[in-house]
Amino acid sequence: MGCGGSKAKKKSDIAEMEVGEEPLVIDYKGGSEVKKRIHIIMALKTRLQKATFEKLGIEDYIEESRNRLTSLSEQLHKSKLEYKRLLDFTMEQDADNLYNALTSNTRDDKRVLIDVLTARTKWQLALITEAYERKYSVPLLKMIKENLRTSIGIFTGSNSELGRLLLLVATEQPERDAQLLLQNINDFDKIAEVLTTRSNRELKAALDYYLHLNGKSFLDVIQGKAYQNCAKLVKTICECKRDEGKEGFDQMAAKDIVTQLTDAMRHKKADDVIRILANLSFAQFDSLNTCYMNQNKKKTIIEALNVFSGDFYTLLAARCTERFHYFCARIAEDKDNITRILGCLTRADCKILRDRFDLYKARYGNGFTLESVLRTEIKKESYLTACLNLVSTDTSSFPLGVDRELREDEMLVENVVKKVEQTARTAYDPEAMRARGEKVAEAKGVEIDMKKPNPPNAKGRAEATAQLAELDDLIQDLKTEMRVTEEAVTHITELSFAMAAHLRQAEEWTAMYETYANQLNGHNERILEAAAAAANNMDNSRSSLFGAPFGKLSSLRM
Repeated sequence: MGCGGSKAKKKSDIAEMEVGEEPLVIDYKGGSEVKKRIHIIMALKTRLQKATFEKLGIEDYIEESRNRLTSLSEQLHKSKLEYKRLLDFTMEQDADNLYNALTSNTRDDKRVLIDVLTARTKWQLALITEAYERKYSVPLLKMIKENLRTSIGIFTGSNSELGRLLLLVATEQPERDAQLLLQNINDFDKIAEVLTTRSNRELKAALDYYLHLNGKSFLDVIQGKAYQNCAKLVKTICECKRDEGKEGFDQMAAKDIVTQLTDAMRHKKADDVIRILANLSFAQFDSLNTCYMNQNKKKTIIEALNVFSGDFYTLLAARCTERFHYFCARIAEDKDNITRILGCLTRADCKILRDRFDLYKARYGNGFTLESVLRTEIKKESYLTACLNLVSTDTSSFPLGVDRELREDEMLVENVVKKVEQTARTAYDPEAMRARGEKVAEAKGVEIDMKKPNPPNAKGRAEATAQLAELDDLIQDLKTEMRVTEEAVTHITELSFAMAAHLRQAEEWTAMYETYANQLNGHNERILEAAAAAANNMDNSRSSLFGAPFGKLSSLRM
């Protein structure tokens, strides 16, 4: 007991109530139960007002975004249609150019094969093939094969480096890889390249096509040529069950697996090595390799695997090597490797290879770039032009204006959209949204009851009890409204994040299609100008021959 001091606040002076997920704290300094309830009611009303303003603000933002999205969707639809129209025209032009080149015997026309086949992506080549076959009723690949076989003196036939490069580029992946396996059945290095650098889907498609071509499965053929351990590894790889994830093992798991692997290599247990390594993703192998190097004085797993030998070691080492690192190590060996590797990659992958090669070589100090290697190794101008087209970063001369493969644009947009949604979450400002909602409430005449209840004046116990019950009912009603409103705020806040992502997606797609349409339009205008110039030259030639206009061909338009 003291005197002259302030009275300490009792524990009961603070009223806490669970409302939704957050407690409602009322600064209550004691008094009657009636006053306590009035404090609770006003705290609930204040919180309800904030939630209502926030809800109104978000709803206004969503409505504004929805209107903008509707407008963008219409614009995107128009951009897509224009892009499709221009793309179809360009594909038809490429198909016509290819037809002229394939039915002509001039060297200049043959250059068109290079310009089209090596400056287009795989999906663009597929569309050109469709346009060609639709217009001329002949399979494009068949025409290319026949043409190259009879092109002695121009491309030196389909067995020349350029001829084989163009065939690889023009052939669909399943057929191309099946042919590589079939033609190189006695060259295990090339077999290992196909088996270890293709995705599960690609390898499965190639093996199915091999069976279609050969009438006998690849496994049946290779089992009679490979030794026991190698045959087992090939069989495991051909099950196409490799992990294709991006995550490696954690330290504990990596340490346990490395212990098992070390024992298997020490005792040359090939079956255990296959079980551990054959279906790992590169990320998983990399985490194992890091752990192994820490335990073995920087010696790598691939170096340790040399306890095995022959084709088994070749295939194991290839399986454990990241695909672009594998290509970097092999592409500069000879022109055959250049032709096969570049001919099998998409343009997007060719760009990755170029960047990795330049980094790979810089790391080892010789300063070579992939372009310098190509210029050193390749002397024939047309073959060099084709290879440089495939690895070029400059797409300004490419008529379609984009060198990304199918679905790559969509993945880029999806990544942008994910970042937008994440940013919207972290940058969300409830106070700013409440301020917006308050303006909406004022503009729409929305009234929120913030009136303080008059303290009841009870004259008896029964009347006081009834008045307290009325206040409790009001509190329960406010708590129910509070929960409903806050749940609605949570729901529409998530909706607002999704709406921000949808808006950005529509903006990205619209801008992309408009850019592509402009590039295609510029290319098509150049085609028309060239056609008009050629027609004008023909008019002039005929005038000089016949002395009078022979019909103005230049007046024609495509």
